[in-house]
Amino acid sequence: MHTPYYLIHYYEEALQGRPMDWTCQGGNKCFYVSPEGGFHYCYHVPAAGELMAMDRDRIAGNRGKKGCEQRCGVDCVVHTSLPYSNLVTVAAVEARHHLWEAVVRAGQQAPFAAQLGSFLLSRDRATNAFHAPLLFTICVDSHRLEVVMARRGWKLATNDLALLLFGIQDATLAAENMVIAGESLGLGSCFLGAAPFRAKEIAAEYGLPPRVFPIVQLSMGYPSESPPPRPRYPLGFALFEGRYPDFSEDDVARAMSAMDDGYLAQEYYRRANYMVPLEGGGAESQTYDTYGWTEHMGRKWGQWYPSAAGLLEQLAARGFRVPGHEATEPKSGS
Repeated sequence: MHTPYYLIHYYEEALQGRPMDWTCQGGNKCFYVSPEGGFHYCYHVPAAGELMAMDRDRIAGNRGKKGCEQRCGVDCVVHTSLPYSNLVTVAAVEARHHLWEAVVRAGQQAPFAAQLGSFLLSRDRATNAFHAPLLFTICVDSHRLEVVMARRGWKLATNDLALLLFGIQDATLAAENMVIAGESLGLGSCFLGAAPFRAKEIAAEYGLPPRVFPIVQLSMGYPSESPPPRPRYPLGFALFEGRYPDFSEDDVARAMSAMDDGYLAQEYYRRANYMVPLEGGGAESQTYDTYGWTEHMGRKWGQWYPSAAGLLEQLAARGFRVPGHEATEPKSGS
């Protein structure tokens, strides 16, 4: 359970005689069904019709103001409506309460090898992915570690591959803590996994010193929808006690079916209007009725990033050298 700050702010303003301008989404994003089967914007107003008579067009038509917003105290309706109808106020409340500090502090409390994770923040909605109010970039930060070590008279001896592996653990554990903390505050989030391939661009944007490498980005804000949980492999295809199994044909088929059927039922790729294009000019044989998760994974990892050269270049530009793949650029900052 959580109460987002924007909802607390709403009631603070109302109690002080400063009602906010907002648009009720009752009957569109939320509604009440009476025991008799009536469809209500909320349980305080008469039925707008019978539940079974409602269709997509009628529900879509309920997005406008209802006329009773100024005195509304229906918590669930206000909670649902404000992120849709008053994003400026929601963002201002986020800023007022510094929610990002609580989120990052939760990230810092994750277990770590050497606190190798550091956090960059952008609150520029105009440029942030999805126009989210918060965009975090979680980095592997050897620079900071080396500064602290130098104060103790030590120089880094650990090879960069080992350091990166430990750093990735620190950074991703922190990132997942941030997601959980954000959810407890009513915030939704989305990971952006291409940050390592944009390391030079991100470094220039934030003025990063050498030896700081972006691992993942995390956009965060109040969600405009509540999607169902995404499918996952059956537990028997993910948890192996004692020893790793030999997968039977049936094991693989059941796991693939669980993923494909789940994504197709949610119309995930149809709603996203996206399929990974076939490279080499191959004719498309799939439709949104057949294109599932396993085909999506096959196309991604069967076509993308066949060479490590681009990623090694990004690492070298940030001052990291992978043993056996040393770049020509000198390691700096260590």
